[in-house]
Amino acid sequence: YQTPREGGPCVPITPEEIADDVFSCYQAGASIAHIHAKDTKTQLITPDLSVYGDVYRKIRDKCNVIIQSTSAIASWIDPITNKRIRASEEQRLGLLDVDPPPDMIPTVMGSIDVHYSDKSHSTFLNTPDFLRKIIPAIVEKKIGWEWEVWDVGFLHNGLRLAEEGVFDKTMPFLLHYVMEYGGHPATARQLVYISEEGKRLFPQATWEISARHKNIFSTLTLGMSLGCNVLRV
Repeated sequence: YQTPREGGPCVPITPEEIADDVFSCYQAGASIAHIHAKDTKTQLITPDLSVYGDVYRKIRDKCNVIIQSTSAIASWIDPITNKRIRASEEQRLGLLDVDPPPDMIPTVMGSIDVHYSDKSHSTFLNTPDFLRKIIPAIVEKKIGWEWEVWDVGFLHNGLRLAEEGVFDKTMPFLLHYVMEYGGHPATARQLVYISEEGKRLFPQATWEISARHKNIFSTLTLGMSLGCNVLRV
């Protein structure tokens, strides 16, 4: 989502390009499209929520794929100062009020250091206080809910919040194990361990797997063999 056009000729930037790309994936059999809207000038992620709405409308004009918003917005480059800016909690909570609304939204169930290809890095903050705000809002709006689990400790973060009464741990949600991206390594041992821990703590949940770079195909293949429900590519 931070990749500009020079990262590859097929990287979609404009709302029209993103919608066309989603439609191609839908035709190929994809059920869910995870969306990061982009600034057409910087070609990097944008905090402008109206762009998200434009992307969603254009997708829905083409197909009935499940639209999943990012919950991150994460950070973007200020075109004047060339410095990375982190999204505020208010901006991230605003993703729940985009018109038209998304069908699903994830929450990253903890904080983590994210490293970028330009050798910079930022800390992606998902504090317990923020999760106590966004999770009830997701539940109230009846939006499909996915957890992004970048480390096994994130499962226990969620369990603590459930025990506090923030949400009902028997409600339906999707556990998404994000391998290699700043958290746990994309190894068979790690995937077997975290998927078993997820089943132990939340036996009613379905689960998803993703990986990056050279580990994509081996990790997704292992995820299928272990019985995962969703593959993110």
